[in-house]
Amino acid sequence: MIRFGLRWPILAGCALLSAVVSAHEVPVEQRIDMSMQRQGDRLVVRMRVPAALLGDAPIQIAAADAARNLDVRQNDAPLPAPALSAVTGTNRVWTDIELTYRIDANANGISARLNGFRTPPMQPVRTTVTYQPMNGRAQLLSVVGPAMRVHFDPGTFDAVLEFLAQALRAVLTVGDHLLLLACLLMPMRSARDAARLLGAFVVGQAIGMATFGLPAGTTPLFTQVASLVAASAVVVAAVQNMVGARYLLVAALSVGVGVLNGVAFGDVFAAGRQFAGAHQAIAFSVFLAVVVAGEFWIGAVMWAARAWLDRRGAPPWTFTIVASAFVAHSAIHEVLDRGQALAAEGAVAVDIVFWITMAWAIVMLGVALAEWLRQQGRAGTAARSTLR
Repeated sequence: MIRFGLRWPILAGCALLSAVVSAHEVPVEQRIDMSMQRQGDRLVVRMRVPAALLGDAPIQIAAADAARNLDVRQNDAPLPAPALSAVTGTNRVWTDIELTYRIDANANGISARLNGFRTPPMQPVRTTVTYQPMNGRAQLLSVVGPAMRVHFDPGTFDAVLEFLAQALRAVLTVGDHLLLLACLLMPMRSARDAARLLGAFVVGQAIGMATFGLPAGTTPLFTQVASLVAASAVVVAAVQNMVGARYLLVAALSVGVGVLNGVAFGDVFAAGRQFAGAHQAIAFSVFLAVVVAGEFWIGAVMWAARAWLDRRGAPPWTFTIVASAFVAHSAIHEVLDRGQALAAEGAVAVDIVFWITMAWAIVMLGVALAEWLRQQGRAGTAARSTLR
């Protein structure tokens, strides 16, 4: 009995002590500033482009090539070649380009291909666009990375499709919700208890998304810190499985991690909301609904898989301990990676991150050992009572 009881602290210790810190390169962006203004049957585009992106070609040829890369369209139909002018700055660091297109004054559907310049991998292009429609407020968009087509005044259906796709990608890639769901559904619980825990987690996510995604997102530093804390909380969830924590403690942690994970989802929506145009509320509703539905679907699959293993005779306590140790291992890696990213930006020192992580490991192993001793004491008391 003692050997079995001590096996899971050893497994947890091995998992927690195997994380490795990795280094990160910091990209240097090439910035393009652009404005697009509708003036009746004309669309005036002004661009300030770094000279390094235009190469050594004569200025008019380089400007014409930039216009071809931009590929402005209306309702997916390419616009006729624009009237063009270009001026190079006195220090030859940048070039100002002005393009005037003829458009249908009674139609929307303006789109353009942004970031169409070739650059080295660690020098991505960021294009910042101010789009001024005929009526309404100006829209500010910022796009970094590979070339992509951006619609500046999308219709309702286009906005719904865009944020449906964004939410599906986020459910599969963003945050630590998959690890947390695994921790919640790893112990064999009733369908009712599993649904309640999943509901508590999703409510926390919705709070985080509504608080940090609907207004204007968060600062990168805040998002990174929230992500670091969320990964640490997943490790706590794994330890809760190992020590058989009370249901209310598990539910409270589920809500907390849900809020932190909601910060990450909210940040994804805040970054993408610029593509919703005038349909911000619809876009957020679609994003939130798809994320919630996706979480419940993933949770249902995990619970069904766990129930299937239980029916096949998988030892519940041993399975939970071993699987939780692997989850803790993955979460500790995330803590170290995110701490390293913060350290690279000068927010924290690498050695501080290391010692905080080791402190987590020591505290968790101590709590686990104390809980094991408490359970052994209860078992001994029960055995003596039976003998009497």
